[in-house]
Amino acid sequence: MVQRNDILSLGFYEKSPFTGSDHLLRYRIEKLETVEKKLLQITIWQGIYSFDHTPIEEKTTHTEDFSEEGMQQIITWLNQKSSELSFRAFCLTNYN
Repeated sequence: MVQRNDILSLGFYEKSPFTGSDHLLRYRIEKLETVEKKLLQITIWQGIYSFDHTPIEEKTTHTEDFSEEGMQQIITWLNQKSSELSFRAFCLTNYN
């Protein structure tokens, strides 16, 4: 489970993306800027390959406001997806 102190401060994302992993799930958090506002985008994928070497169709993205509240929503979403993936892996391992 990813917690807020596992993820860097918002200031870091002004300059560069952050990549990490949670068990079977890999993720990348980055800043997106539109004409109207700044956003945080998280991209998740499975597997051994890096962000750049994973096909786009194998990635899932989620976007929130560029704020502490947005970061907390990103973390909540990430933990939900990680739990879903772990549950599926558990079922495949134990019920096949």
